Amino acid sequence: MKIFQSTLIAVLLSLAVSCAPKNTETALPISSKEILKTSTSWDGDPIIYPDGDPEIKAIIIELQEGVDTGFHCHPVPNLAYMLAGEIEVEVFEGPKQVFKKGDAFEEVIHTWHKGRVLKGPAKIVVFYVGEVDLPITIKPKTYDLKSEKCVE
Repeated sequence: MKIFQSTLIAVLLSLAVSCAPKNTETALPISSKEILKTSTSWDGDPIIYPDGDPEIKAIIIELQEGVDTGFHCHPVPNLAYMLAGEIEVEVFEGPKQVFKKGDAFEEVIHTWHKGRVLKGPAKIVVFYVGEVDLPITIKPKTYDLKSEKCVE
């Protein structure tokens, strides 16, 4: 009985292997794809690292269609990757840029800007490279963005 079972299993495995589609390409168990390499933010300003004790934060931000973030700034470098949706980012008295699903970008640093969701919901994962006790986002204290600095 054991010989019959062993023979049957061997025959079935042989059939399965011979009937399986042939894959001429070998799939690698690990792959990588660079999504961004930059030394500037999307508006061309250089990336400047903070001086204090380093701290990295990763946040997923979800925004509904039509949402406007209002002007704010980031005192630390941050890498954003669009998981879903489409947003328009506008620098105060400066350029605008549209980002959509699959886009990676270095957000502007020390610069007042706002985002508006064009197609939503938008979902963004953002990695902030900051320092301990330094906020990652600052809202303006006044409406005078020309003279107000992006500091805490």
